[in-house]
Amino acid sequence: ADSDHNEPYEPQPDLRALHGYDVGHGVRAVNRYRETSMATALIFIFVTFLAVLDANLLEGIVRRDSKLNQAEIELKLAEGRVPHILISAAASLVAGHLADSHSRNFLFVALLLLGKVPNLLMYFAKTFEQLFFLNMFTGITIGGLAPLTCSLASDMFPVDRRVVMLALWTAGLMAGQQLGPQLVGLIQPVYGPKMPFLALTVPGLVSSFVVHLLPEPMRAAQEPAFKTRINPRSHFGETWAYHRPAALATAAAGLAVPTVLLGLAQLLPGAVAWSLVTVKLQPFLTAAKLVPHAAAAAVLDTFRTANVFGALIGGVVGQVAYNWAPYALPLFMGLATLLGVSPVLLILQSPPAPPDGTHLSVWAAEAGALLAVPLAALQVCLLNVTKPEARGTVTGLYHALVAAGRII
Repeated sequence: ADSDHNEPYEPQPDLRALHGYDVGHGVRAVNRYRETSMATALIFIFVTFLAVLDANLLEGIVRRDSKLNQAEIELKLAEGRVPHILISAAASLVAGHLADSHSRNFLFVALLLLGKVPNLLMYFAKTFEQLFFLNMFTGITIGGLAPLTCSLASDMFPVDRRVVMLALWTAGLMAGQQLGPQLVGLIQPVYGPKMPFLALTVPGLVSSFVVHLLPEPMRAAQEPAFKTRINPRSHFGETWAYHRPAALATAAAGLAVPTVLLGLAQLLPGAVAWSLVTVKLQPFLTAAKLVPHAAAAAVLDTFRTANVFGALIGGVVGQVAYNWAPYALPLFMGLATLLGVSPVLLILQSPPAPPDGTHLSVWAAEAGALLAVPLAALQVCLLNVTKPEARGTVTGLYHALVAAGRII
């Protein structure tokens, strides 16, 4: 018996075997159980925000090039999007699969380095072709971080806080990608067209060393069935060993779960519609509705900004709904999506040459907030019904399907 306790300590059965892990060779990591502090979670979220500040720099720089007309700008951006998205999709699949068996912190740092170094080299590029080639590799960071954040969040937060915290993480990802092009407009006129590549890439590169120092949450740490068994072992200083699971087999079983099938089936049509709005709304308003270019850009910026607030609001309300009854979360997601389609239809059916584009921005804000509600909530639904050793693979497939919808 431990000297600090009256009751004798009885060794618990090996939880690795209980969870289906092979207890033989191939140990990947050994961690002692500990709760993830809120400070650690917020640092992860802030590092993610810094990591994606340079994700869309090229778009801001191309749009501000005075030598190109509007048609040439759209053509240049279209040429650069497809390879960037393809690499992003591949990174999602690979990083998600590796997240199920390797250190997420190590993968986080590796993704930052693989995406940031080419961005730094863009400072020395001489032609658009060189810029677009190097910009492709930023897709490694964007695509790979998404399933990593899901895998980490599922082990950091219990189900009664998982929706709101993953929504905060998702909002950080979106805010970083949207703030970067805006900062280009502030930096480029003063310091030159290439300075944004340094100013917005270096913070993310430096933050990779911070991630290396953060404690990584133990896999399956937030599963209630295991927390009741892990706690007594951890209290007496025992360790918890991980073995590389048969991720492909477990992921295949996870994909057979009805909730996962239904969630993934919605992604392709949903991503196609989402991409049509984010990519084509501005040129559509300019060409079909005769809205001035600056006003059309403001409408799109309003939509994107509202996405961030919609993800946050969806996380808070969605968490309340889930804690009240799990089935209330998908009902809330569906209702928000249905309501969010209406403002988009109002924009599409608005008369040409509006004297004042304020109403378009209002509709864009409503649509952006409502349509962003399911972004984090749907991922949480997938996480909650997937075993811990397959969550990275499933969410990697999730983001790869989103990328496929963007290409279509």
